[in-house]
Amino acid sequence: MKKGFFSFVLSLILILSLSFSSYASTNTENVIDDNSSIVQIYEEGMEITELEEGIFEVKFPLIKTEKSEDIVNQSVAVGSITFTLYGYTNNIQNLYNVVYVIRASEPVNGIMGNLTITNTSILFPTTYFQQSINRSFPATTLYYGDAGNVVIPYEVKQVRLNFRNSRMYFLSYGWTSGINLSSLHNVN
Repeated sequence: MKKGFFSFVLSLILILSLSFSSYASTNTENVIDDNSSIVQIYEEGMEITELEEGIFEVKFPLIKTEKSEDIVNQSVAVGSITFTLYGYTNNIQNLYNVVYVIRASEPVNGIMGNLTITNTSILFPTTYFQQSINRSFPATTLYYGDAGNVVIPYEVKQVRLNFRNSRMYFLSYGWTSGINLSSLHNVN
């Protein structure tokens, strides 16, 4: 009996240890901006800022080089996308509208990526929303988009929003890959 219980505990520990993601170490620098929020700047030039609890803004640079008379000039285009869940859509308590805001330093006219919303469980994840986003819009530096609606059960208090394989189309540079976004959002 003890041997079976001990084997069960070791198996559970092994499963839990394998389910946690490992992260590569990168050099980051924490900076406090004008609004007293912490901004993490990664060595590649990416910035991640928590705007509100569970709402993050990610800026990723694109460096374009132009060679002119052996002088290299660099210009940087920065774009960010912020996702928000708005509750009580159509006066239904657990129906949420998923919206996003794109801000860019230079005109963009397209975005692509895979958006999923799941619960926060490691052992039993449940997907509530999964959609591939491929939007074109008139060139702008500020764009508001609607990704759709999601029903989240009443008993769920927090969800994880993931935006993977993100890309933005800058008119000057073309398609630019972004980082994978993952943020927690409080609901219900």
